[in-house]
Amino acid sequence: MRNAGGNLSTTLFRAHRFLFQVYVPHYAEYKGWKLVKDIPLDGWIEYRKWRMEEGWKLIGLNEKGKERKSSNHLRRPPKDSTVNREATMIQEWFKFLLVPEKLATAAPVIQKAKQRREDPSTKRNRPFSPSDYSKIQRRFRKWANEKELSKAQKAEWRMVVYLFFLISTNVGWRPDSEGLEITWDRLKIRKRTTRLPNGENKDEWIANLKIWDRKNSREREGNFLGGEYFKRLKEFYCECNSKDPSFHLPSRNSLIFADPQTGKRLSYTSISYAYKQVLDSLGMKDDYTFYSCRSFYVNERLKEGVEVFTVAKQTGHSMQICNQYYAALDIQSRADEATRRTYGKKKADEGESLF
Repeated sequence: MRNAGGNLSTTLFRAHRFLFQVYVPHYAEYKGWKLVKDIPLDGWIEYRKWRMEEGWKLIGLNEKGKERKSSNHLRRPPKDSTVNREATMIQEWFKFLLVPEKLATAAPVIQKAKQRREDPSTKRNRPFSPSDYSKIQRRFRKWANEKELSKAQKAEWRMVVYLFFLISTNVGWRPDSEGLEITWDRLKIRKRTTRLPNGENKDEWIANLKIWDRKNSREREGNFLGGEYFKRLKEFYCECNSKDPSFHLPSRNSLIFADPQTGKRLSYTSISYAYKQVLDSLGMKDDYTFYSCRSFYVNERLKEGVEVFTVAKQTGHSMQICNQYYAALDIQSRADEATRRTYGKKKADEGESLF
């Protein structure tokens, strides 16, 4: 009824159906239940353990109990969040059907696993170390300027991908859902003159961006370093078009990151593959992901003393996540203080007890 009324998505409806057609009957068989009245209130305590160890093996089987080759990639133990969702479905089954129909006296209590939020610095999306970033950036630039590569990786395409990498480390957006979706009309560039410690003036280009935050379904606006790379990208498109008019010429409403030949949206899969090639050539293939650009941006801004609240607004992170970054940085920056030794120094006189 909830599905017919539009209250359940098709995906969730399938999850409900599979749970009650496969997992619940097999769990009941495992427990020896034949009727609803046979189910004790504490009968679901073992459900999580059974689902993790035995229940997942029911995925991808045909009616004869043999594996279907097309489903083999799904045959793995579920995540905690998946079992949590199934526990909720079972409780709703009791609460909204079995108890009102007086087939059960109460909904069972099923223990749910707490979802732990890890420190960002310990994830695969960990930020680049400054030295690694320099190595990656130099190798990426060399890769972008190489003439002999596969036909799929045209020289013009490689340069756009390289600039996408540079901009991502200077903006800190979510590269797939935000960076590749942004259009030129959501960007403004302004010039800023900064006085260096040696007394010289340096011109910088600041990018003002309006980013659609798909995760939180809202727009955020911020000012970022790296505006020069946006200028360089536009000039590169125009240069390619002047040499060959069939190439993409950017307009106000076109995507900022587009295939130079077709003007179509860049593929994040292709970008990630090229990025992994660069990392692999440095022996860093398993050290970082493209989302490390985002983590690196957060780290660098916090190191430079930008307020946590400002960084959170720029990136769309929660304050909790940004505070985790800040805490990790604080521990690193105070490493010498925390491990200081007092060689040769006499212990301070603490006095003597009278008794």
